[in-house]
Amino acid sequence: MEITTKLLETIYNRVEQIYLAKTNSTPDSIELTSNGDFYCNESWSTSYGGIDYRSEIVTAEDLTTDLDELIKIRKDKEEVERQEQEKRQKENNERYKQEEKIKRFAEFEKLKKEFGC
Repeated sequence: MEITTKLLETIYNRVEQIYLAKTNSTPDSIELTSNGDFYCNESWSTSYGGIDYRSEIVTAEDLTTDLDELIKIRKDKEEVERQEQEKRQKENNERYKQEEKIKRFAEFEKLKKEFGC
């Protein structure tokens, strides 16, 4: 099989589509690894002055996988993460309420002693 520019562009576009389906964003760079997989990388600046990044390996199997299936897998992962985040948020809210309750009670006791009630 002769490798042409058109074939390389097709493979590049397919890898880009798969990365988009997996992460919902486009890669900054795509590299071919020694074992034939594609290493896709994306980076962005953060509000605290740093750089954050995400990378994904696209395998030969991924090239033949249906994009809708990859999107479904990503959305399922996002839903699980969202549920875990909601659970953590509820736990943190409950912990905060308990801490505030203890703090208010301690303040009440302090004032109670101060005014001799």
